[in-house]
Amino acid sequence: MGKLDDTIAIVTGAGQGIGRGIAEKLAAEGATVVVTDINETTAKETAAAISTGAIGGTGIRTDVTDRDSVAAMVEQVHQQFGRIDVLVNNAGWDVVGPFVDSDPADWDRVIAINLYGVLHTCKAVLPIMAAQGHGSVVNLASDAGRVGSSGEAVYSAAKGGVIAFTKTIAREMARHQVNANVVCPGPTDTPLFASIGGDNPKLRDALTKAIPFRRLAQPVDLAKRRRLPRLQRGLLHHRPDRQRQRRPHDELKQGTPRHGHDAHRRAYRSLHRPLAEQADHRLPRRGRRRDPGQAGVDRRTRRHHVGRAQALVR
Repeated sequence: MGKLDDTIAIVTGAGQGIGRGIAEKLAAEGATVVVTDINETTAKETAAAISTGAIGGTGIRTDVTDRDSVAAMVEQVHQQFGRIDVLVNNAGWDVVGPFVDSDPADWDRVIAINLYGVLHTCKAVLPIMAAQGHGSVVNLASDAGRVGSSGEAVYSAAKGGVIAFTKTIAREMARHQVNANVVCPGPTDTPLFASIGGDNPKLRDALTKAIPFRRLAQPVDLAKRRRLPRLQRGLLHHRPDRQRQRRPHDELKQGTPRHGHDAHRRAYRSLHRPLAEQADHRLPRRGRRRDPGQAGVDRRTRRHHVGRAQALVR
């Protein structure tokens, strides 16, 4: 019995590289994996390789830049299995070079695959997950989307968009018990990496020296560390046959007064926080703008304020 038994997962760009590693890991945990790739041959090869006994893999040619192709794939999977539990958006492509020398045609392709590909699959799959009341989405971005990468300006922009998009759908879909996570790998030894210059010994050596482990990542590393434990917990807690337990903060959302230490603390803060600090209440504590006059409040005055706050919330 695997941790992902009876789970239907779609992995894009799974014909090779990181996508294949993820598909193999999901299948090893018991999931039924739908392998999609622009290259139908490699998709079917991966599907055949991960098929063991009753656990089968399905290979489907899918062009993530084409909404009709994505919609047809999702419809086929939904009709065949009745649901979609997991979506892993892995498909990607890049071309390396200085931005000022880049070809606008390459911009379109990079953005179409890396960003629009994620939008297309999520647009087709998320309504299904919302209707069934559970699901998990894992989008693969890149460290380039977080900090930038010389020679990959447009790729970095697209992956930065994936990061922001994932955070947004995580907020929007939480009410439907659908979670979304984004993974940002660094340099990984894949066929794509080799095609954009990764087979250059000088480049490989420079990247290796910049990595604390002194080696490039392997697809299996990403498969093992791509938040699979969180994915498993999410599926376990969002099964439609399991009722969500009511928690104390649910009552607060419905308007029931909340008492106790937290209420006293919030009342105290609302009474005595300077206006400048109230505007910055979401900033980290060290980054808040504080009124210098407030720093001299002695303990006797503070106890008096706490007493007032307690009286207000009773």
